[in-house]
Amino acid sequence: MPSNFEEVIIKTKDVAQTVGKKGSQYFEASKKKLELLDAKSKLAKAYEKFGRLQFDSLNGEAVDDDEYDCAVADIKTFILKVDELEAQLEEAKAAADTDELKRGAEELKQGVVTVSKEVVNQAKEVIKAVQKSNSDDADDVDDASEVEIESVEAEPVSE
Repeated sequence: MPSNFEEVIIKTKDVAQTVGKKGSQYFEASKKKLELLDAKSKLAKAYEKFGRLQFDSLNGEAVDDDEYDCAVADIKTFILKVDELEAQLEEAKAAADTDELKRGAEELKQGVVTVSKEVVNQAKEVIKAVQKSNSDDADDVDDASEVEIESVEAEPVSE
């Protein structure tokens, strides 16, 4: 059966792997966001071009049918691209769920606190034993004497 210290080491490795995996998922989600913004920008330009052609036509100017057909095709293409990227972004966001990562970090924190307390208690026992063995008169140090060890709890990291 592994000790609490070994359990914390194992849990630390698990959390580190999860962080690495989630980091790459966040990167992919960010990349999809940029692609989506680019596609939306291109869609807006295609609509603008189409609008100018329509305006010119309404004002009696000659409009090239090929240019008009090209503007319509661009709009259709970019609408499909935007829809596709929005779906991919939703998938990426779901994969990059932070709740699992937060739970793992909290479990790790609790494990470290538990192991730290155990280590402090073991250190106290060792110090008592050393004091007892180094004492000229073994009766001067009783089992009830308290060893002072200062411990400070770290401040939580703000997000």
